[in-house]
Amino acid sequence: MGVTNLDIFRTRSSFVYAWTIYVTAFIISALTLSDGNWIKTMQTIAWAVVASLAAYLIFIRPKVLFFDEGISIVNPFNELTVGWHQVQSIDSRFSLSITTDGEVTHAWAAPAPSRYSARGIHPSELRGLPQSGQGSIRAAESPRSLSGAATIIARLRHENFLNNPGIQRISKEVIFNSQGVLLFLSSLIFALGSLLIQS
Repeated sequence: MGVTNLDIFRTRSSFVYAWTIYVTAFIISALTLSDGNWIKTMQTIAWAVVASLAAYLIFIRPKVLFFDEGISIVNPFNELTVGWHQVQSIDSRFSLSITTDGEVTHAWAAPAPSRYSARGIHPSELRGLPQSGQGSIRAAESPRSLSGAATIIARLRHENFLNNPGIQRISKEVIFNSQGVLLFLSSLIFALGSLLIQS
């Protein structure tokens, strides 16, 4: 599938969380090597691998791809690609979410802030935005929030598609992350199995 004008939406803080887990897992694994107990070392490394794979699935893999023809929402366990003509609504209540065929898909890469974040929204943030005529917005729609920024991009792309009927239409596609799930489950089973080995 060829796409035009691709924008990738990811959070930088997620990379910080993931690398914190990677470094911590590496340090703990390295410290157990000095004990000389190979069973304990194997168990620690097995759990470090589980934690690292979980960090990848939760913090690194999620992203949102915006392009002229549609949107792709990549979550830990699946990836939805859908054309703008099939998107019924775009919301940011709990995260960026789109509704297609009556089903709502939330983007892990664009979570909404807590309700207390609304106190920090300044009216100047709303200038030039479609919501600015309402007088107030939810914290999730603030352009400073992850969900708000992603929602604004999605709505602009959707509107651009509707105003340009010549843009190619793409079909809906859902891909299950079988490789990631199998790798995580097998490492988890190995880590649990390592606990059964007596030192």
